[in-house]
Amino acid sequence: MRTYDDYTLQFDDWVVDLKDEQLKIVDGFSYTTSATLIRDLTYYLQFHALEITNPQGVTPILVKANSLLKAGNEKKALALLEKNKEQLKRYPSYWQIYLGALYESQPDKYIERLNEIKADQFDERSIHLHKLLYFANNGMSDSTKKQIEILIPETGDDPLYLFLYGKALSMEGEYQNALVCFENIEKATPLLWDIWCERLELYSHLGDSNGFNEWAKKGTLAFNMTEDEVVEFVKLHFPGMAKNFL
Repeated sequence: MRTYDDYTLQFDDWVVDLKDEQLKIVDGFSYTTSATLIRDLTYYLQFHALEITNPQGVTPILVKANSLLKAGNEKKALALLEKNKEQLKRYPSYWQIYLGALYESQPDKYIERLNEIKADQFDERSIHLHKLLYFANNGMSDSTKKQIEILIPETGDDPLYLFLYGKALSMEGEYQNALVCFENIEKATPLLWDIWCERLELYSHLGDSNGFNEWAKKGTLAFNMTEDEVVEFVKLHFPGMAKNFL
């Protein structure tokens, strides 16, 4: 079973089993941290225990690196993480911060560096997914498609892969082909925030007021937005479509 953290599209896979006539989570896998649920929880608890019992140990380094990244000092964050890699790489949160700092500070070397972290036992499924996100977010549809073809045998098919391919097509200006992807997604998955926003963007590029208006109104049901909130959202993000939407 796969779940997503809406607004960020964080991918998590779950192993479920029938226990006492109820489906229960047995374990899971986080693509963000390249860690199983059990390992993630173990190091999460250990990390916070060390923060309390050994405040001068390694945990403040991760906290400082994360603060640097959030403050826009991604190069300093990356340098700090790489300097202390051997001490910190066993913590799943290390990789979450590291990949964020790497992408922000060295986007041109991101794919190359992803290949290098295989040596640190970073799960290959996570590497493939991070590559997919990179290609999709940079409008590289051919590379996105190839990466999806690599992932499907390992993870099974996923409608969100089609979303990412459609997003890449849209960034390349292939709006009609991207819309076909989004229309197919609608049949396969509940509406997520990213899907809603990207499809509004498509209708805006296509100049399709009717499609835009109909799709925008879905936000009231999907995200518990009031009509006024949807109107304000359109005014802020799609001013060119606001006149025909009001």
